[in-house]
Amino acid sequence: MNQRVREIVDLLVEMIANGVDPADTEMSLIERLVRRGYHLGEIGEAFETMLSLPSRVTLTESGETGRMRTHLSSRRVLAPDERFALTTEAQGALMRMVGSGLITDVELEETLLEVVGQELREIGVSELLLLLMRIIRDEGRRTAVALNLFRPRAADVEEADLN
Repeated sequence: MNQRVREIVDLLVEMIANGVDPADTEMSLIERLVRRGYHLGEIGEAFETMLSLPSRVTLTESGETGRMRTHLSSRRVLAPDERFALTTEAQGALMRMVGSGLITDVELEETLLEVVGQELREIGVSELLLLLMRIIRDEGRRTAVALNLFRPRAADVEEADLN
């Protein structure tokens, strides 16, 4: 990893440490990084690096010995053909729902297999919802996914209020 990619990774780590989800602000972050002189390839490599690392390490106390165990959870990194098929907004929404437990890992893989297998392109949030409604069997989670995909995000509401 070159120095410029490390700088981007450091910025992403700082954002996460401050409670900002890079997936929520990915487009504005990319635009700011490009204005600072970073290339899209470097930005993409930094995002891949971040998404391939464990997303969190949780320390838990183990029994009476008081020893600490480390539990790692990691994020699925989208392959280039998967990223190409989904819009940035759909990618972020999909990963947020997996992270929150609305979509299982199996459902994620099934969705991505369908997207890539049918050679679909520019899948947006609406198309993603249609795919997920065919894949998710649990009616309660289907409703939660639909609400999650179409709820106004805080940044969108603030921007609308300003206009």
